[in-house]
Formats: sequence, C-alpha cells, structure tokens
Amino acid sequence: MEKGNTYTAKCLTCNSTNTYQINDIYAKASRPLSIIAGLIFIIGTLFGLFAIAIMFVEQKTVIGIFVVGCGLLIPVWIFSTIKKEDRLRVKTFNHSYVKEKKRRNG
Repeated sequence: MEKGNTYTAKCLTCNSTNTYQINDIYAKASRPLSIIAGLIFIIGTLFGLFAIAIMFVEQKTVIGIFVVGCGLLIPVWIFSTIKKEDRLRVKTFNHSYVKEKKRRNG
C-alpha cells in the first residue's frame, strides 16, 4: 500500500482525529443509489401501467398490450441491475485484504 497499513480520518463534527487499520474499513450499500433505483422503478412502472390503461380504453390489439406489458420489465431490469452492481461494489471492496509486511528482527 502506498500510504501504509493505517488510515487517519478527521471528524468534521467534533474535530477529532482517529487512526484505523486499512483492513478494518468496509463499504456499505449506497443509500442515494437505492433511492434513485427505487424512483426509476416506481416511475417506470406507473408510466407502463398508464400506457396499458390507455391501450385498454382505446381497445388496441392484444399484441400492442403485450408489447407495452413487456415494456414494464424495463424498469424492473434497471432496478435490479443498479442494485446488483451496488452489491458487487460493496462485496468486492469488503473482500479485499491488504497483506501486512512482516518486519525482520535484527
């Protein structure tokens, strides 16, 4: 590691300085990313349901309704992809381990 096996962080609230071992630091899932993924899912699903409702009112063909229904899978796919990549990011970071150099006595 370029800076050694410890990490020094300064708290902006209490102005104290703490030193942590590199291997004691871990990642968490991103809350803003989860909120964005949820909003994409809700807005996309509502838009798809609205499109299906319009097609039912206008009595469009069954194939058109099927296509719009399949389009409802797009927000589900986006949501699951965002969540999966965030889990992968956290898992990759948390599974990394910095080997400590052994000191020679003598």
